[in-house]
Amino acid sequence: MDVRLENGVIRQNGLGLPETADGLDALLQRAYIRLNAVRGSFPYDRALGSRIPQMAVTAEHAAEQALGFAREALLGCAEITAERAEIHGNTVTVYLATPLGTGYVTVKKEETGDGI
Repeated sequence: MDVRLENGVIRQNGLGLPETADGLDALLQRAYIRLNAVRGSFPYDRALGSRIPQMAVTAEHAAEQALGFAREALLGCAEITAERAEIHGNTVTVYLATPLGTGYVTVKKEETGDGI
């Protein structure tokens, strides 16, 4: 079980205790963290994160590139597979498959990113 995050803050239940995420929600939250964190920005694990937030989403094969970056970011999560990616403006939606079901994660491109 993981602690449930909402907008980067630990979500609390009615008693003020941290809520937990389990099952599919926990797997999607793990994917969200790995896909939205900029690769190399976490000092304790430079391999954590993805290059999606910094990629140029206007490139000709941007969706295929985003899918490759998503798969790279999820290497540490064998139970989560990136199936496809779609680009809409400055966001990338990555569709995921897990043993517990399917879901998606949306990644917003960094405002200051100039591409890779």
